[in-house]
Amino acid sequence: MNKRSTFNFFKHILLALLSGILVGLTVGIYQKGLQYVFSFSSIMFSNKNWYLIVVNLIIFITLSFVNNILILKFKSIDGSSIPLVEKVIERKEDKEKLKLIDVPLTIINSYISTYSLFTLGSEGPSISIGARIGKSVNKLFKENDDLVNIGLSSGAGFGCAFLSPLSGIVYSYEEGLHKFSFKSLIFGVLISFSSFFTCFLINNIHLISVSSISFISINQVLVIFIIALLTLLISYYFKKFMLFIRMKFNKYSSNLFIKFRSFIFFILFFILGYFIFNLLGNGKNIITFLSDDYYLSSIKNEYTFIFNNIYFLIGILVLRGLLLAILGNGKVSGGIVIPLMCIGGIIAKISILLFNNNINNNLLLISNENEEILILFGMILFFSLINNAPFTSLTLFIETLFISSSFKIENITIIFSSFSFYLMIIVILIMNLINRYLLNSKNIYEEFIKVDSIKFN
Repeated sequence: MNKRSTFNFFKHILLALLSGILVGLTVGIYQKGLQYVFSFSSIMFSNKNWYLIVVNLIIFITLSFVNNILILKFKSIDGSSIPLVEKVIERKEDKEKLKLIDVPLTIINSYISTYSLFTLGSEGPSISIGARIGKSVNKLFKENDDLVNIGLSSGAGFGCAFLSPLSGIVYSYEEGLHKFSFKSLIFGVLISFSSFFTCFLINNIHLISVSSISFISINQVLVIFIIALLTLLISYYFKKFMLFIRMKFNKYSSNLFIKFRSFIFFILFFILGYFIFNLLGNGKNIITFLSDDYYLSSIKNEYTFIFNNIYFLIGILVLRGLLLAILGNGKVSGGIVIPLMCIGGIIAKISILLFNNNINNNLLLISNENEEILILFGMILFFSLINNAPFTSLTLFIETLFISSSFKIENITIIFSSFSFYLMIIVILIMNLINRYLLNSKNIYEEFIKVDSIKFN
């Protein structure tokens, strides 16, 4: 290796470390801030005093105008910005559109969505924040054409959102760069792990986890196939519906109701927030409630029945699906990954109830203790089918289990000795193969780009 090659190698190491630290710092602060924003929103909606309702209404009106102004003036922060990131990496869009000024604006608008209880998540903005920081570091190091660093930095944003560095690396290649390179792997590891450790120092709350490592027995594995088939069916039609909504929004974009639909969102969620607060937001509340093992004492009686009733769950599934299909198509800022996982968790819970209701042998019933991992399986599977991301999903699934195990030998032994653990992995891969090659389903963001390219008269 000559002097120039050695210099460039160490230069890229420094570039990777700086990118990772800045991504971790920014996403960590952003994620930490979200907790305070949601807590403040919870306080405002839980208090039914008329004067606080008026104050909350004034806040909503103000936020609706701020959101509209930001979206109109800075179009690149509309939605999650991930389609823009993908187009930049594929050289279909000018990389200069990934502006550093959009980072604080994305954070502000995501906070607005969080306070307003929109069914959107933080992982999309985290990915776009990572990509923008990667592009800015490129500029600092005069590596303006280094699209690989942008892709790796976007993956680091994903990894920071879930505090899952390995899934961040896999996301970089599967969803960002769309190809693997050993040459760039060392830089991907540096970016992902430096961002993870930096983010963890600021925010150590995992978006998804399980409270206990407990798998079903071989005699109960039928429920895995029920979850898989229902998830495959619903994910296929949900994606079709979401793309249909997007096409209609684009076709009638000049219509006043479509153009300024965000104001309707604010009105709707202000009203819903006072009636079904815990069913709104990114879906973390629902994911928590789906397991019977853990309820907040103040709302236990209210939600125990709802989350053990198939008909109520179907209603929540339809509501969340409809809201996500509409909100996920722009005019507000936020990601769709956690909301998608929430839908997958609901499907898994419905499948468990269907299984239990049709089993006569009490020994085969799925216990509350076993539900959590099955719900996690449904969450991961639905996300993987919508995003065509089997390897990112599998990595996130396995990493979540290991993190939830606290790396205790007895828990790790349970994971590796469980037949259903391996079956879930195989089923995720098979369902993704069916989804991609038999149903011809593509990544949702690729589909977004395709729909956006259609010209309407």
